[in-house]
Amino acid sequence: MSEQQGDHRRGLPSPGPCSEPQLFEPGADGIRAGLILVDKQNRTIVQANQAAVDLFGIDGKRDGLERVCREFIYPRAQTVPPGSRTDADAEEPLEKVAAPPGGRKVLKSVMPISLDGRRFLIVSLVDVTDRMEIEQALHESEQKFRSLFEYSPDAVFAFDADGRFLNTNVRTSSLTGYSSAELRLMTFDRLIDDRDLERVREHFRKAMKGETQNYEIAGRRKDGTVFHAQITNIPLVANGRVFGVYGIARDVTEAKRALAELRENEARLRLITDTMGDIVWTQDLNLRTTYVSPSIEKVLGYTSEERIRQTLEDQLTADSLERVKTLLSEELRREEEGADPDRSLTVEIEYRRKDGGTLWMENKIKGIRDAKGKLTGVVGLSRDISQRKKAVEALQASEDKYRQLFDMESDAIFLIDNETLDILEANESACALFGYSRGELLRMKQTDLSNEPALTRQAVLEHRSKVALRYYRKKDGTVFPCEIASRYFIRNDRIVHIAAVRDITDRKQKEDEILQSLARFRTAMGAVIQTVTSMTEARDPYTSGHQRRVASLARHIAREMGLPQESIDAVRTAGAIHDIGKISVPAEILSKPSRLSDPELGLIRNHPETAYGILKGIEFPWPVAEIIRQHHERMDGSGYPRGLKGEAILMEARVLAVSDVVEAIASHRPYRPSLGIETALREIEERKGTLYDEKVVEACLRLFREKQYRFEANGYHPEP
Repeated sequence: MSEQQGDHRRGLPSPGPCSEPQLFEPGADGIRAGLILVDKQNRTIVQANQAAVDLFGIDGKRDGLERVCREFIYPRAQTVPPGSRTDADAEEPLEKVAAPPGGRKVLKSVMPISLDGRRFLIVSLVDVTDRMEIEQALHESEQKFRSLFEYSPDAVFAFDADGRFLNTNVRTSSLTGYSSAELRLMTFDRLIDDRDLERVREHFRKAMKGETQNYEIAGRRKDGTVFHAQITNIPLVANGRVFGVYGIARDVTEAKRALAELRENEARLRLITDTMGDIVWTQDLNLRTTYVSPSIEKVLGYTSEERIRQTLEDQLTADSLERVKTLLSEELRREEEGADPDRSLTVEIEYRRKDGGTLWMENKIKGIRDAKGKLTGVVGLSRDISQRKKAVEALQASEDKYRQLFDMESDAIFLIDNETLDILEANESACALFGYSRGELLRMKQTDLSNEPALTRQAVLEHRSKVALRYYRKKDGTVFPCEIASRYFIRNDRIVHIAAVRDITDRKQKEDEILQSLARFRTAMGAVIQTVTSMTEARDPYTSGHQRRVASLARHIAREMGLPQESIDAVRTAGAIHDIGKISVPAEILSKPSRLSDPELGLIRNHPETAYGILKGIEFPWPVAEIIRQHHERMDGSGYPRGLKGEAILMEARVLAVSDVVEAIASHRPYRPSLGIETALREIEERKGTLYDEKVVEACLRLFREKQYRFEANGYHPEP
């Protein structure tokens, strides 16, 4: 091996003709740090070990090594001549991380020395690439975990051994309502609901013993509101000793509320399905039953558990099974074609009973979908229609027999399709009544016969069983009144109804005659009442016109309150004769100008009962006798003659009571002059709800104060 090759192996430049100092021992090649001895005066390398050569990644040639090391050791002095004054200033710092060629990171340390009067630099080179990468990774990891801590969606915190907060993240403050600074002055006790406090303390003690804890708490925020959280406690350990607890709290307040609401809804739905007569069920797309309501046991004899274990073959008759499979196939095809996801269908299916029999049921079926709208199963409601099916079958089986009865019926009878209103059948009486042949009627719709087609259509849609009055039209154009009775049922899988139309022209004429007679009777009765009123007032001239004014005011109050016309007529009639009972009171007592004695007052207060005794045998259209009997009763029970109170008093009597009081106070009396209308209104306003009905008083006040109602001398207020 040549000397040059030996130098390459050791990493040392070959010595020149003049002997240079050899600072490194031959064993320096085994050192991992790179070592270079540099002549400071000439900026030349005197000696370098193999580690230094390896760091620069060159082949060990002297000129290459010197060039690279010179640029590396003196990067800022490339333009400064050796030995110049600025040479010393251009030197690198004593220690610095530098980047030699090859992309590595090197910690370069420079130490000046003197040998034999000459200045040298010992340059130590340590490869710190891996260490710096590790440190960078640790720094990035620390930043990442710091971000995870600060911005975690859960509350994250740490306690010391006394349960005092050491550190908290942002979410802890938003959960509790306390700032981070406030929390560091607190222990966890202040955040825990009293009912959970001892249990939480026990979990904390276990965590301080080194046991990880998971539990749920009810806590209180700064504003006093309650929150619920799922807690995890992890022991904090240093040098083998637990010095605190690390905690994570997940807010489950909304989740618990939603769960409670879900359970409440489930319980309500379960109650409905458990008590209803129909059967509610669900099936997956493989037609396996996943739920069935307990009502199945009453209808088919199976328990819910037995039904869930059954296959579809066990549940249905053979024909119904094939029909269901065909329907499922058709619906899955429609699903792929994008049919309406909210669609439903109604199908009649024959089920097997536990006792061996069968039962026809109508099923309303709708799809169950997941959050993405994908069909995952079906929900159905099944209703027993066995009786309906039997009725339809019996009707079809005995069609000939019923045809005879159908045609013998004196009323016009039609069989009509509910959806189209097409006339499917008509009896002979229908042909005679309307003047059409049977063939003509079967080409018509029910609305073609009606003079009120919209109302006829609405009655059919609502499945009304009876319409008291409707006007129909004959072929010759004659319009006549009729009453209609209908019955709805299933025929050939379609809803139809039988309509019996009866001509009530004669009856309507008689009813009109009766109404006219009633009107004449009312007119006569009004004249009688007027006569009785005049007789009553003739015995008490000081209250002349009182009853008429009371009747007029009562009628206006009832109308202002929106009472029905019957009530308005009732209070007007009762008001006109409400003091008829005073006919039994001596005239000298009625007109006495001084205070009445107790016996005299008793006679006066008995006049409602006297009036009731006079009128109770008369058949008024309204409870006139009872209204007059109650018109001195008061809402708090302080009235007479029976001390009735509140709802026990007829509304018409309450209206009459207010009208009577207002008129009496506003009018002259034998024992005092008129106190004026404002005094009367103030009386009822102050005592509304106590003596007088609030709604009646409010209506009366509106009449006088907003609508300028006034009493007239003749007792009647002019109509608006």
